[in-house]
Amino acid sequence: MKIIHINHNDSNGGAAIAAYRIHSCLVQNGVDSEMWVEKKFSKDKTVFEKFSLFDKIRKKFILITARLIKLVCGEMSNATKTIGLLSSPWLKKINNSDADIVHIHWSGKETISIKQLQKIDKCIVWSAHDFWIVCGTEHIPESEAWQNGYDSMKYREHYKLFNLNKFVWRMKKRYWKNHIKIISPSNWLKNEYLKSPLIDNLNIDVIPHPIDHQEWYPEDKEASREYLDIAEEDYVILFGADGGIKSENKGFDLFSNAVKNLVSQNIDKKYTVLIFGENKAIEFEEKRMNVINLGHINEISTFRKVYSAADVYVSSSRIETFGLTVQESITCGTPVVAYSNNGTSEILRDYKNGFSYKELNNKSLEEAIESALKNLKKSQDLSSTLFSYSQENYSYKIISDMLVRNYSRIILNENE
Repeated sequence: MKIIHINHNDSNGGAAIAAYRIHSCLVQNGVDSEMWVEKKFSKDKTVFEKFSLFDKIRKKFILITARLIKLVCGEMSNATKTIGLLSSPWLKKINNSDADIVHIHWSGKETISIKQLQKIDKCIVWSAHDFWIVCGTEHIPESEAWQNGYDSMKYREHYKLFNLNKFVWRMKKRYWKNHIKIISPSNWLKNEYLKSPLIDNLNIDVIPHPIDHQEWYPEDKEASREYLDIAEEDYVILFGADGGIKSENKGFDLFSNAVKNLVSQNIDKKYTVLIFGENKAIEFEEKRMNVINLGHINEISTFRKVYSAADVYVSSSRIETFGLTVQESITCGTPVVAYSNNGTSEILRDYKNGFSYKELNNKSLEEAIESALKNLKKSQDLSSTLFSYSQENYSYKIISDMLVRNYSRIILNENE
């Protein structure tokens, strides 16, 4: 059985990281797996940059054309959008491969068109890293319009001149058939997908993302704090997101207000806020807390120290399909606070490895952070318990076995 994973790149962004971990867990467990990308950043010999110079020039024109189409339609939002209407170089490469399964990952940056997906002559598995599969052009929905095909006129604010979301959604409805098998990383996301009429023609299985426990594990809290120059007695709250303060979905507004209120009401305690994923300087109105902006982190060894130094990691995302950083934090022995109504809820166990908050407001998040700091005090025993929980649910061996069973069933059904 040969698996080929298709993604834009192998390490830049959450979907790329998840895709690479899925590929790596298969390789580590003896599966013939390759990852094909447009841009390669790693030195992994099982990852192949498949775009020639001509392909890259062609892709630039595709992206420019897609951008012009969105502008002509009157695009109103800067959020990531993919139209999926322009043919990419991937189709020929995929059909000329010797793959038994083509595992497609993130569809952004016009990776492959809606029509081209129907022309792939291999068994297709598609990992749902966001909502694009069931939306129009959106990756993270700005409303519930995707559930009815963007028929309501009040949702035309995304494109003020032409309802491109509706047009793209109808293209998907027309061309996508049931030979596409979807893997969702969470039951929450699967249930969201089932609200879409597009799923009538598609199949969904749930397999969480894996994490490598040889690379991700708890480090000594005191040594980690010394490395980051943080006082031992401080309460350390960690926040991380790629472009976190710019993305409304990542909820930095909720986080900053919740932490400000928490600190102002506990004047007898010292707090340090650690932030990664944002290069710009970040300031809080509350000046009594120490704020350390770590910027973008590339080394896993540094990530381990950052997670291990914290008392709690806060994920304030409004929509999260799984929560890689939540998984990483728990694997490094640090409790998590996250919103209850998204994919992170399946990783969290209240009073055991973190606390969930039920309402998308500052007060609910503040209370959850305070509960975590009070009831899940960081210790070596707690870190070991959280690491064991991660091993029991997300190890490379466990997830690889789940994927292989899924692939084998698809190939068997295809041959019948």
